Amino acid sequence: MSGVNDIKSKLTVNRNDIWLLVLSVFVPPVPVLIRKGFFSRDFLLNLLLFITFVIPAIAHAAFVVVETSEERNRDFALVPSHDGQEEATGPSNGDFNVDLEANSQSHDLPEYDDVVTAPVAATDNKVQK
Repeated sequence: MSGVNDIKSKLTVNRNDIWLLVLSVFVPPVPVLIRKGFFSRDFLLNLLLFITFVIPAIAHAAFVVVETSEERNRDFALVPSHDGQEEATGPSNGDFNVDLEANSQSHDLPEYDDVVTAPVAATDNKVQK
């Protein structure tokens, strides 16, 4: 049953999101501008899509609105990190500044020399007829 709740929490939107989704049907760059800012990669992409193709711009704007919804991020509490800034306890949307190996329990990853085997005679791997 928790899987259903996970999907439900990911697809939940609030009243502001509904208005932005309606606005994204008529003028797709405006909701992306509101959520991401003027010089963001998403806004510039959506503006280019809107100028060239309208339907993909609508889909992209809806995706940005749902991804940046406050309802998606409300489950994660902010806790102070070691450098004094607040840090989310769970994954956030689109945050690539996360060191995935920092909390890794497996520090016994093989070295390059352990993986590379003895030198093999060079072959061209072509099928000979």
